Amino acid sequence: MEEVLLLAIDSATNCSGISLLENGNCIASLNYSIKKMKSENLVVYIKYLIDSLGYNITDINFLAVCKGPGTFTGIRIGMSISYALAKGLMIPLYAFNTLEVIVMNFLNLPLIKIPVINARKGQIYASVYDEKGEEILKPTVLNAEYLVRYIDKETLIIGNEIDYHYNIIKTNLKHCIYRMEVSNISCSLGKMAFREIKNNKKPSLVYPMYLRDADAVIPGNPKKV
Repeated sequence: MEEVLLLAIDSATNCSGISLLENGNCIASLNYSIKKMKSENLVVYIKYLIDSLGYNITDINFLAVCKGPGTFTGIRIGMSISYALAKGLMIPLYAFNTLEVIVMNFLNLPLIKIPVINARKGQIYASVYDEKGEEILKPTVLNAEYLVRYIDKETLIIGNEIDYHYNIIKTNLKHCIYRMEVSNISCSLGKMAFREIKNNKKPSLVYPMYLRDADAVIPGNPKKV
């Protein structure tokens, strides 16, 4: 297999980041906040990371991106820049849903696992995995109380900035529940992509995963009666 130099971009969560991986090993990461982020800022961060390691953008031969769920602005920025780079450099782009990236390092734990992202408006983005690591609830947006029906055993909640939702779940449960925060999601993203590359899996079509309408929706023209 040819040498793999992969750029992984996660801008779907508030604690976003980019990582550069060499043959599956994360050699550098840069984390940033997506709040008030602009696409040109991410371009600057990418250039800084690559330049600081003595590489050129043309040395990148694979890309990976979190396609959502997450912040609408972050998904739009990450997807558009990733797609532009892939098209300009003519290299493969792998996309994964953010929740599967968050839970990636915990799948072997013999617990119910629930990766969670704060969706604001009192809701969360979540999916549920059983003790064997099998997905039993696909990514969805819901109120924290709804998750209680999936928790009948020891459970691990995984996510950042979810204090409010975690407390709601915990107060409604009799079972033991744990919480784990995550860091450097972009590095995990890159490792997932490298696994696909190593197994000769081609990337599928890349579409953003929006689970609800954007917070600011421009109303259409009123219908004629």
